[in-house]
Amino acid sequence: MIDKKIIKTYACINKENNIREISTSGGTFYELARWFINEGGIICAACFDNEFNVVHDFCEDESQINRFMGSKYAPSLLAGTYAKVKEELGKGRKVLFAGTPCQVAGLAKFLKKKYENLFLVDFICHGVPDAKVWKKYLEFLKTKGTIKKINFRNKKNSWYDYSFTVDYTDGSTFSEKMSDNAYLQAFVQNLSLRKSCYNCKSRGFNRCSDITLGDFWGVDRQVPQAYDDRGTSALFINTEKGKEIFDNIRDKFDLYEVDINAITGGNPSYFYNVEEHRKRQKFFDTIDECKDIEKLINQCLKEPVWSKVKRKIKNIIKKLFCNV
Repeated sequence: MIDKKIIKTYACINKENNIREISTSGGTFYELARWFINEGGIICAACFDNEFNVVHDFCEDESQINRFMGSKYAPSLLAGTYAKVKEELGKGRKVLFAGTPCQVAGLAKFLKKKYENLFLVDFICHGVPDAKVWKKYLEFLKTKGTIKKINFRNKKNSWYDYSFTVDYTDGSTFSEKMSDNAYLQAFVQNLSLRKSCYNCKSRGFNRCSDITLGDFWGVDRQVPQAYDDRGTSALFINTEKGKEIFDNIRDKFDLYEVDINAITGGNPSYFYNVEEHRKRQKFFDTIDECKDIEKLINQCLKEPVWSKVKRKIKNIIKKLFCNV
């Protein structure tokens, strides 16, 4: 558990626009990884393998950092990862491990002791889709051609209204706005998450990380000078070790110190578990035999008529009271 009395929180924007453009939010992770590698360290974080499964892998070459950038809304495979981290730490190597709060907690438990040469980064986590869902959706994407690149959060047109984009080797592209993409909607509406994510024990201050990263949702209201719809990071310095590391790269960013509530107000998942979607069980009871994953998701997310009517009545009442 981290000491909430020493946490410092910031809105954070990388001064190098080219790095910020290829980042999901403000381009913070890239600088942490680059500094670590240039100091002779090694990073361990999530990336795609050749089949576009998400896996944790290692990197000690600055030119390869791009593989580890960008949000990946799928569970990362950790086979042998913790043991490899321990091996590198035993050699005296500096290791930066980045993952979900529960993955970071799992590594800390596996190691059984603290290492001065280990630096831990997690992020504000909504939850992680079950492996079955990504497998089914990936099969659907592969029916369209040979995949070249997947971007869960393409912010070319907008950081707030991002798109799910897949580039294929034949030059074609599959792209849908977040609000139209079945996979992302199943994620944000809590239909596809792992069962454990609805009762996660690694939220709030009950985490082991030195730094926590995330999107600063609501920055346009809280820190308007740090907003241009191109991505702004939320940065939590959780420990003295985190501060010491970040002090080496803080000149790479435009930083705006804020109260923690300014960030968590737009990121309730920092503190709170999400509620399980009412049709989650039906969804997972059906998914194994499912031939059309998009259709199944859309059927489960379809709002019943009574719910629509209830919502419309609430909106009418709100308008009536606002006009009194």
